[in-house]
This record gives sequence, C-alpha cells and structure tokens, in this order.
Amino acid sequence: MTFKLRSVPTDEASTTYDLSVPFFSNGSPEELLIFLNLLNRVFVGQNVTTGPQKYALIRRLLIGDALTAFNSKAMAAGTETIDHFKIAIQGLISHVFPNRALLLQKQYMRRYLRKPLGMKIRNFMSRLVEINEYLTLFPPFGDNQKLPMDEVLEIAEFASPSKWQKVMHMHGFDATMHSPSEFVEFCERLEFAESGETQNHPKGQRNSGTDQKGRNKDGISRAKSSERGIKRKKDDKFCILHNTYGHTLDECKVMIDQAKRMRSTYEARGNYKNQSWTRKDQEAKKKKAEELNTIVTEAVSKALNAQKRQEEEEANNLDALLNLNLEEEDNLSK
Repeated sequence: MTFKLRSVPTDEASTTYDLSVPFFSNGSPEELLIFLNLLNRVFVGQNVTTGPQKYALIRRLLIGDALTAFNSKAMAAGTETIDHFKIAIQGLISHVFPNRALLLQKQYMRRYLRKPLGMKIRNFMSRLVEINEYLTLFPPFGDNQKLPMDEVLEIAEFASPSKWQKVMHMHGFDATMHSPSEFVEFCERLEFAESGETQNHPKGQRNSGTDQKGRNKDGISRAKSSERGIKRKKDDKFCILHNTYGHTLDECKVMIDQAKRMRSTYEARGNYKNQSWTRKDQEAKKKKAEELNTIVTEAVSKALNAQKRQEEEEANNLDALLNLNLEEEDNLSK
C-alpha cells in the first residue's frame, strides 16, 4: 500500500513523498522488523499519534496469520491506547520470532560470524551495527539488550580474515581500543593493499614471481601468460604442475612421460618379485589339473567297467538262452 507522507508532519503545506509498505502475513523475523520500521515512518509522516489510528492503520497492512496474532494480543491487552498498542506489537514479534531468539543471535555473532569474502569491510561493519540495533526489538524486550560497542568491534575483528588479524597483531592494533570508523579505515588499507597485489599479477600467474626478463618461474613470458589468461576464459583448463591454464593435468605431456617412465620401472621391479607368485600359481594350477584328470579318469573307468559288466551279463544271458533252445531241440528230436 502506498502512502503520501509529509516532510513536516504538522505542516499541511509541507512537501510530500510516497512510501510503499508491503502487506505482511508471515516471514522471517527481519522482514517483520523492516515492516514495523516502515510502519513507524508512516505514523510520523501522516502524524498518526493516537491509539485507535495506529490500530486501524496496522490492521490495513496485516493479513493472514499476522493479523490473527495481532488481534489476539490486542484483545488481551484491552482498550486501544498507545501503551496497549506497544504491548500488541511485542506480542506480534514474539509470535513471529523463534524461541530464545536473542540468545541464539548473540551466540552466532560471538562464535560463528565471519565477513563474506566478496563484501567490503565498510558494508560489513554497517550491517553488523544494524543487526546490533535490531537486538533492542528482540523478545523479551528488556533494557540494554544490544551489545556494547567494544564487543561489536571485537566481533568484527574476529570475523575479519586471518591475514588481517595477523597484521593487526603485528602493528599492535586493538580493535576494542578504537572507534568503528578507525577500525574500518585500518581494514580498508588492508583491502587496498590486497587489491593492488591482485592487479599487479595476472590471474593465471598470481604469486608465481617473475624475473628481470619478464618470465615467471616456469619460463613463460608475460605476453604468453596473458594469452593463456585469455585462453583460460575459453576452456578454463588448469595444470597444477605448471600453474598455468591451457591444459589439464591429464593432458600434461610432462606428467604423461613421467608416468610412462615410472610404469616401466615398476614393471621391471615387479617381474622379479612376482616370479615366486607365478611358480606357486602354476604349481597350484597343475595340481588342480591333475586332480581333475584323476577324477575324470576314475569316472570314465567306472562307466566303462559298468558298461563292460552289462555287456558281459547280456552275453551270458544270450548264451544261456541259446543253450536252452538247443536242449529243447534235442528233446524234441528224441
């Protein structure tokens, strides 16, 4: 919703400006704090000073779960006064914030907070101070909830890169004994020194060192290094052996030749060591083959013997039958 606000709230002829405030239903704790900050600007710009006016205005901007929580806290607080409006707002904040939010936020800032790599120290310090000011709005809404400035500076020093902390130690710079602006100025000098070091070295040859002829430790000229830097943008191949772009470690000819030499050496040493293993393996194979031949021979001989016995039995039966026939013929002839 867009509101027209006056630069001087009590002067109707004062210049006006527009301020858009998003509707709030649910979201993160910081989104709620930003919403309440915009709401306070509307209160000031439109000269809203009474309780019923504030109640009516916030109910136009809250929707869904947030509106239900606010109405519940407002009903519990009682009549629509300025003091009760503050109680209802605190109830809404407690509804959105997680349990022990103040304790968890302070623990994170003291133990885990680190400056992001790509963020400037001035922006980081401004954000840190902003978060510290937010602490006054956290439940349980006590006095002096935010951190003192010396502790904020101590957190900022601990959140800085380790290289910066070493430089501070070398120069005897104690962040807690200086103002935030002095701390930012000191760190900005370190940022400037790092940016100058980065600009003096191409991306592909940073910290590699060059000789008087403009060649680096791998014997590559600056012009060729810049060409490889351009080529890096195209294929993004990098060799960790030569510290250059243009080919990978798998494609490196030096590594391929070295691997071939190492393989030939390994094979030459491995043949002697593996002779005993080869003999044992051959003996084991020979023994297994003999055992298999024995088993097969026995099985074949058994089969042949069985077949021979069967043939002999059949032959004996046939002879007995022939003899019987002859006896019958003799009897008939007699």
